[in-house]
Amino acid sequence: MNTLARLINGPGLMPGHLRARLTGEDLVFLAERLRGSIVYRDLRAPGHRANRLRSAATGAIGISTQGLVVYANKAKQIDVPHRHPLRQRIGVRLDGEHRVLFTFELGLTNTLLAGSAEVRLKLPPEQARRVVGILTAA
Repeated sequence: MNTLARLINGPGLMPGHLRARLTGEDLVFLAERLRGSIVYRDLRAPGHRANRLRSAATGAIGISTQGLVVYANKAKQIDVPHRHPLRQRIGVRLDGEHRVLFTFELGLTNTLLAGSAEVRLKLPPEQARRVVGILTAA
């Protein structure tokens, strides 16, 4: 990713307070400086409307025994406990061999937003399979 995009999207590091929380909750997996993309579909937000909006992303995935955090482009995209009902509505799957795809409805946690989001982050294949395995285990 070029320098300008990295300045705009951030370095893809988990912020210190989120890292500390995940560590305190028994950190299971953490990967940072991941490249990928965010796609918004049927986006409706104050001042914004778009059928499809795609942007490059840098981010991090953190999984603890208590929850999941996906941080990308300087913002929490997902922050939910495993046992929360909203967690069941977040899709997690492999998208190719190297990418983990998180899908979710924007309005689930913020009533000002409508539409859906897809966050794709690229990992080495064994780590991508591990993330999906952890999050889809029953």
